[in-house]
Amino acid sequence: MFTSIPALRRRNVFCAALILTASALGPASADLSMAPIEEDQSRVEACYSLQGRVPGIWADTDVFLIEDSRPVQLEAQLQTRAPLPTSVREAAVRLSWEASDGIVINSPDDGPLQRAVWYLPPTSSLATLTAHAEIELNRDGDGAGDPPMKVGKSVEFKFLTPITFDEVIDGQIAGYNLGEYPDPYDPTLNQKFRLDSHWHELHPERYEPPALLYRVERAMGPLRISPSLTLGHFIIDYHWKSIGDVQYISIDPNLLEKIEDLIALIKADGRFPVTGITAIYGFRPPAFNLGTIEDHPDTTLKVPFSMHQYGRALDFIIDEDGDLVLDDLNGDGVSDMRDAAEIMHYVNILDRQYRADGRWEKVGGAGLYSSHDFIGRVQSPYIHVDTRGFQRENETLIRWPLAWEDGTSIRWGQI
Repeated sequence: MFTSIPALRRRNVFCAALILTASALGPASADLSMAPIEEDQSRVEACYSLQGRVPGIWADTDVFLIEDSRPVQLEAQLQTRAPLPTSVREAAVRLSWEASDGIVINSPDDGPLQRAVWYLPPTSSLATLTAHAEIELNRDGDGAGDPPMKVGKSVEFKFLTPITFDEVIDGQIAGYNLGEYPDPYDPTLNQKFRLDSHWHELHPERYEPPALLYRVERAMGPLRISPSLTLGHFIIDYHWKSIGDVQYISIDPNLLEKIEDLIALIKADGRFPVTGITAIYGFRPPAFNLGTIEDHPDTTLKVPFSMHQYGRALDFIIDEDGDLVLDDLNGDGVSDMRDAAEIMHYVNILDRQYRADGRWEKVGGAGLYSSHDFIGRVQSPYIHVDTRGFQRENETLIRWPLAWEDGTSIRWGQI
């Protein structure tokens, strides 16, 4: 399979040969005219491979997020791994694409290279795209009178396609209560929510409703959308809290890349072990976020313009022992905000580098928390990371809070 998707905003494209044949080729030049047809078939199959290129930075994923609604350009390419046996000659090659959802238009037969266009389904869907190759071969010599030999190859992968925000009517989408996003241009919001920041007034474009949403079912939670992150990191579906089997969520691809950069940086430094992260909160729809503000104004940790509502934030811990509590990363014998600050050290390194490189789409705010507001879940300190795309007016990174749990000031410049 060979896939090219220029519509996506990935900076890099991963190329991978998908060898779907037996590894032992055998003597490719041997005369097989007297060999049994089954043996001949096996040896010929091993001579072919279907190669592919998948969109995105990572090869190690279960599903790829489509990041806009434009048609997707597809290519499938068949290659020969080794010369065919001398007694066999290729007669015809037919390649095609098909999709479980949406419409695929295959171009006229291009031989070993097949181009196609995939028109996305109108609704969010976990779609399977499959490239097929059928090779027809004739036998020479003593096998000249035998029926043609046919070799089939296929390869598939999954895409999660989006739905546009235009489908949201009065906070509802396909029966799901997403809730209504606050209008960043509404001057009355400051009084309604008692806002203590004015980021939405300074950068209103970053607080407009997300352009795209993805429909996610509970069973899709384990699917990896990057090497370390799954859809489950972004939905609210835990033993102690769930907002439904079906949810519509937003995910900023820049956030995925930032978290992967963070994990790679921590691993490279080697100060403490990390094989992945455990999510506290990923995407929070306005119905949940704003609803808890109204229901529990004195206890909620949420804010009206939270980056979680836009798919640009993730609250998480490093939990290598699986007890749902942030690990003792600084080795002082307790789990507290200072352990979260160990992670923040690397977030600061990344944000400073992104800012220096002009990659503002990855620059964001970050915060340390001593506890969360999930009732029924063991409490833990944690860290918030987002990709809001701007800094303070004084050109410093947005960080919070001002003090540690004991009340002493946090010296952010030293973290």
